[in-house]
Amino acid sequence: MVGFQLKYGSRQFKGSLFEFSKTCHTVKQRSCIMISAPTYTLYFEPSSHRTMHRNERSRTETTCDKQEHRKIVRITASLPHLISLGGPNSTTEISPQDHLIVILNERGYETRLTSSITEITSNVTQERTKAYQHDIISLVRGRNIEELAGKHADGECVNPCNQFGESLLHMVCQCGFTDSASFYMNNCEEPIRIRDEYGRTPVQDAFWTVKPNFNLIKLLIGMEYTLLLMKDKRNHCPLEYVREEH
Repeated sequence: MVGFQLKYGSRQFKGSLFEFSKTCHTVKQRSCIMISAPTYTLYFEPSSHRTMHRNERSRTETTCDKQEHRKIVRITASLPHLISLGGPNSTTEISPQDHLIVILNERGYETRLTSSITEITSNVTQERTKAYQHDIISLVRGRNIEELAGKHADGECVNPCNQFGESLLHMVCQCGFTDSASFYMNNCEEPIRIRDEYGRTPVQDAFWTVKPNFNLIKLLIGMEYTLLLMKDKRNHCPLEYVREEH
């Protein structure tokens, strides 16, 4: 039987997944709850804003319309993500993140890991959150760059964000829209050194997807490779969100 370990403040619970279902009814949702199992780590954060389900390193998201009492469920697969060096018969394995560090060191690049929470100032402003409306979100989802360019030419904010710092540039990277990302970065000169309240940058969102767009990733890291070395609030760098098959 698959077991779990639940941490709630200073309290800990251990048992089977069946017992977990009963335990959840006894724990009041006042702070973050973490459940660890052999293949999953679940986080419940009642004070947050989105619901995310991750299974076998894939992600779908739904967001609530209400401004208050938003909840988060994160299911993060804790599968081993190692790559083999020297061909399929090699016994030498290394994580993609460590492999990146080796390559950067060999080429003389800076490899110090930093936290986006401390390195990047929050981009949430009253002007940007006020501009975060359905019409401009629809333009981004529909990849209507022409109309976005018109709004930008008129001096309107075309990269607004919600109150949690998730900008439309984050959105286009989640969706893998290379043309839209290029528009924001080149035409609008929007910086990609931005983060949401969880410390996720557009680069992390580009990696954390079922079907990553490698042309988009090349565009992003070509502009700011140091974002590959930035950890979010959960101490995850972008490469630590990659699916194993990629």
